[in-house]
Amino acid sequence: MTQSQQGKRSALGGLLALAVTVSVLAWVGKWVADPAVTPLRVAKIEGELRYLKRADLERAVADVSRGGFFTVDVRAVKQAAESLPWVAKASVRRAWPDSLHILVVEQTPFARWGEKSLVNPRGEVFVPGEPDMSLDLPYLAGPEGSGQEVVERYRYAGRVLESLGMKVVRIELSERRAWSLRTDGGVVVQLGVGDFQKRLERFVKAYPLLTKERDQKMESADMRYSNGMAVKWAERVEERVSINWGQTTVSNFS
Repeated sequence: MTQSQQGKRSALGGLLALAVTVSVLAWVGKWVADPAVTPLRVAKIEGELRYLKRADLERAVADVSRGGFFTVDVRAVKQAAESLPWVAKASVRRAWPDSLHILVVEQTPFARWGEKSLVNPRGEVFVPGEPDMSLDLPYLAGPEGSGQEVVERYRYAGRVLESLGMKVVRIELSERRAWSLRTDGGVVVQLGVGDFQKRLERFVKAYPLLTKERDQKMESADMRYSNGMAVKWAERVEERVSINWGQTTVSNFS
């Protein structure tokens, strides 16, 4: 046998060995991926669940978490979990030899949003199937896409009104972008369009001056005037108040 023939024979042998190896690996891979050989027996749900019902999550991922350890679609399981309103984020991982771990981060309700929704601290609105009406949360509302802005204004108003011993229990942004809020004492403050901070700070300055010598409770304050405010007192007494905002002094009542 010539050297050339020996080389060809050696190359052919190498190709045959490679083909056998590839075939064996393919067979082993197919065998290992068979759910009957490496079944997925456990789907473990992790994370603190306060509002989300575990049974609802189990039902949501039941169909997509079936199969074998290697064949289960972890992306589909993640999407199924995150389709639930109370799930803010989910991560899914395999754990050898037969487990699937689903870590859930639950939504944190920051406030009510309108009549049927909730909003989280980031201003993201979500709609739970059955909102817990016993939750002691402020009421926020605004046009679609305004969640973050309304949450930020709520926080700002809370800090400003704290000096008066007041808390904000309701704040709304109308479709024409007019602001209004209500305190825990029942005072409704109309802030209108624009100048939110300036008008709210003016209310904080004027409120002590107007209430210190009155027995009546203030029901509402309209801050949409450049030279004063309109006040409604208990027993439906209404008046316009002219105020020098530079010195924060009440110059006359009308």
